[in-house]
Amino acid sequence: ITDTDRRKGLYLLGKAGMGKTTLLTNIIKQDIDHGHGVFFLDPHGDAIVDLVKRISVTPLVIDPKDETHSFGINILACQNINSTTGRVETYN
Repeated sequence: ITDTDRRKGLYLLGKAGMGKTTLLTNIIKQDIDHGHGVFFLDPHGDAIVDLVKRISVTPLVIDPKDETHSFGINILACQNINSTTGRVETYN
């Protein structure tokens, strides 16, 4: 799967135990090795633990279950819905 094709979107379907997570972690590792930025949402937490062991960089891992380092995010927050730049501003 080429870089260009992956940037256009990737949708992976399959039954449990067919290797979907393995494929995704291999693709993500390849992207990291090539210097690409990656966002990986792992609902179970297993794949990210395996991936962190296999990469050579220190990732920023946001763990919502971490009781000592909590964070908040509102993906719907927008000060001005009519402004393109207003949609990407950070909020205090």
